[in-house]
Amino acid sequence: MKITLTAMREKLNSLGKSDMRSRPDQAPVLSALGENETVSLPRVNLLPGAIRQSIRINNTIKRFAIASGVIVGLAVVVYLMQIPAINQAEEKLNISMESNQELNAQVVALSPIGELYAALTRQQDFVKETLASSPRASEVFVRMQRAADQVGPSAVTITSTSISYQGIPLPDTPFNPCPNPDPFNESITIGCMSFNATADSRDQISSFLNYLAADPLFVGPFVDSSIINTTTTDGNQGSGSQVSFSGTAGISIDGLQTKLTPEEISALTTPDENQSAEGAN
Repeated sequence: MKITLTAMREKLNSLGKSDMRSRPDQAPVLSALGENETVSLPRVNLLPGAIRQSIRINNTIKRFAIASGVIVGLAVVVYLMQIPAINQAEEKLNISMESNQELNAQVVALSPIGELYAALTRQQDFVKETLASSPRASEVFVRMQRAADQVGPSAVTITSTSISYQGIPLPDTPFNPCPNPDPFNESITIGCMSFNATADSRDQISSFLNYLAADPLFVGPFVDSSIINTTTTDGNQGSGSQVSFSGTAGISIDGLQTKLTPEEISALTTPDENQSAEGAN
């Protein structure tokens, strides 16, 4: 409740000017008040604290609800703006799924061709590996006869020959399992040849072995036995002699249909470090 200065003055006048003179201490207070100033009575808040707390909570909830509504509205606006891009992405996805189905159908239709190609590839690898380890048998006999002819016309006659092929040796097997007069020879062999022949003398046998050793197709040729056969006439007089001998020789990797590459030869002659470490352990 507010009381203006004019009303207060009128009320004081109604009480009498004598009262104003009797209480001089009030005059400075009233004169100090301005024309536009008002005087108000003290106010008392009689509401309980729980009600005031409830009002503050309700106001907070209202502000939170308004903020949530604004956020949801913004999200809806953003979503509505992205609808064209979403639709375009869905169309691309549908097209990709259709293309995938068509490709899967083509894969199923072409699977027999793939299996046939795989089978042909396996056969090709098998033939390649088989030919790589196949010897040139006829070349061995030709080169052996060439060495006999180099000794002299009809000097050495090959009576029989046999060859046992073991193929390309594995890295953990001996390089040359054939009988070899030189145990320190590390040449790789793919087979062992045994032969029987005749010559007019042991010198011709020695020359024959030298010609075989000079040919890279043969490894470690040597004669293991020789016998001198003497011919006789009706009077038991010796008219001539002939030497029968037998020997062996290894067939080098030059006797393969497909020669080994330097990498393959290195893999055979150089031990694997991992295998060596395992063997040491």
